[in-house]
This record gives sequence, structure tokens and C-alpha cells, in this order.
Amino acid sequence: MDLDPELAALLLDEFPARVVARGGPAIELPDWRAMATAAALQRLMQALGAYSFLGHVKQRRIFLDFIPAARHRLEAVLRRVERVAGRPASPPNMPRLQAVLASLPD
Repeated sequence: MDLDPELAALLLDEFPARVVARGGPAIELPDWRAMATAAALQRLMQALGAYSFLGHVKQRRIFLDFIPAARHRLEAVLRRVERVAGRPASPPNMPRLQAVLASLPD
């Protein structure tokens, strides 16, 4: 889903309070941000793998059209990882992932 970055940030910040308001457990904002960022990284890499597989291996070329947007979203999440405060939120292979992305043509 292509959300405006400001709206996405607002939703990300509001979620823990809304969980508590509905009777759920308290979630600290730094913990929530770290979990949401890790989930976003995992889902985007999964989507990129699926788009590549479907487009190249299964010859369903329409899926290749989704790769640039997913790649740019992944790069945006990687930038956000560096700003998640108080937690080592970046995966151990972060430098390798950033190098692979930097080596790809636009």
C-alpha cells in the first residue's frame, strides 16, 4: 500500500495507544517501532523475492513492474532503521543488504 510518509508515521505512532484503548497490552513506542520496522523489512524482501521469481522464473512479466516501488520502499525502511532510537534494530547483515541495493541500477 502506498501511504503518504506522514500518514504512515502517524499510524505507526498511534497504534500502541489504540491497542491499549481496546484493552490490549501496553506496548512501548521504541519496542513497537523496532518490531514494525523488522516486520516491514521482512515483508518487503519477501515481496521482492516473489516478484522476481514470478517475473523471471514463471515468466509472468507483469510482476517485474512492482519491483522498483518495492525496492524504493525497502530503501526508505532501511533509512528508518538507522533512526529507531534505543534499540539495535538493524539486522546483522545490514551492510550487505545496503551494498546490494546500491549496486542495482535504478
